[in-house]
Amino acid sequence: DHEHADKEHLAKQRVLETEIETLHKKMELKDSKIAEFEMEVSNLEDDRNQLRSALNHLNAHVGKVQDDKSQMDQDFGSLNEEMIKYKAESKQWRQQYNDTRSELQSLQIDLESARTQF
Repeated sequence: DHEHADKEHLAKQRVLETEIETLHKKMELKDSKIAEFEMEVSNLEDDRNQLRSALNHLNAHVGKVQDDKSQMDQDFGSLNEEMIKYKAESKQWRQQYNDTRSELQSLQIDLESARTQF
């Protein structure tokens, strides 16, 4: 009877050892899965950092393009003001030219009439 109890005890012990081994194997599998996930997370973080860096680079480029555009707008505004000024001056010169020409014509007419009188 004592021997029977020992055998039963040994059988239970073997069953428990097998269960423990199975649990160990499951834990190892889970550990390797966790390690895989950690690698994936690490890779995703690297990708995210690369994207962040690319985005910062693009934002800096956009900022530069906007600065260039506003500089060009200022230059265009200045050119436009100069053009308006030159157009006004040109109009003034044309008026002066026309005035001088009509004065000259009236002087020629006066000269002609003075010649015919003498």
